[in-house]
Amino acid sequence: MDESTDVNDTAQLILFIRGIDENFSVTEELARMRSLKGTTKGSDIFHEFLEGLLILKVPISKICNITTDGAPNMIGKISGFAGIFNQIYPKNNVVFLHCIIHQDILCKAALDIKPVLDVIVKIVNIIRSRALTYR
Repeated sequence: MDESTDVNDTAQLILFIRGIDENFSVTEELARMRSLKGTTKGSDIFHEFLEGLLILKVPISKICNITTDGAPNMIGKISGFAGIFNQIYPKNNVVFLHCIIHQDILCKAALDIKPVLDVIVKIVNIIRSRALTYR
């Protein structure tokens, strides 16, 4: 789950669902994208999350992990999404994780990955410089 602002300064909430079937095949899909009108408090995000689960017909008991960024409206213990979720569903053992992209940035501070990042930046710059390959 991620909440960010688009180019029109409108907050967008995106829900991805990752599932594993009986053959241990992993699938991940963009399940829902909603514009958040007004505020982006934890309660607003929680309401949109529940509405998305209802529309997708995913029971709350099937949720075992929620990955978010580290924003206070997502991980706040009282008024953030995670806090509200844990207050309403205290018996549900959902694990909240920090987004893997943000974890990579945190790990970068502890590891010397400058040679890898230099190559990645060079590749991205090459792709962006050519109009036909930009997309």
